[in-house]
Amino acid sequence: MFKEGQDQFVPFIITIVAIIFTDLLIGIGIGLVVGIIYVIYTNNRSAISTVRDKGAVLILFKKDVSFLNKARLVEVLDTLRPGDYVFIDGVRAQFIDHDIYSTLEDFKLNAHFRNITVEFKGTIRRKVSYRKTDAIVQKTLISE
Repeated sequence: MFKEGQDQFVPFIITIVAIIFTDLLIGIGIGLVVGIIYVIYTNNRSAISTVRDKGAVLILFKKDVSFLNKARLVEVLDTLRPGDYVFIDGVRAQFIDHDIYSTLEDFKLNAHFRNITVEFKGTIRRKVSYRKTDAIVQKTLISE
């Protein structure tokens, strides 16, 4: 397990230690919780990537971006410098949480005060509405 890396080794060791100091069921439960925390941490860490080339910054959403990624996004947006050109690409994200949309909208409204040019691709907020037609519920995406 050590050769597999820290994200495999730490939950394994914590599970073994918890089993030794408690009982089998509680130890496995503790190991399961630690494993889930590691999965959430690694998934959220890799959801947003940033590339800087002089005054151009690419912020790429690589997969689903949830409220758990908001702190990382705010951190990235706060590091932007006056005069930067920022391109935010959400094409690869299948899901973007409402909190992320709100953060992006706030950033867009205030970017010109920081002399930052911003462009978005694939980050259009979609509202989902349901309508009933002949006893069949249809899902309609409305883009703003």
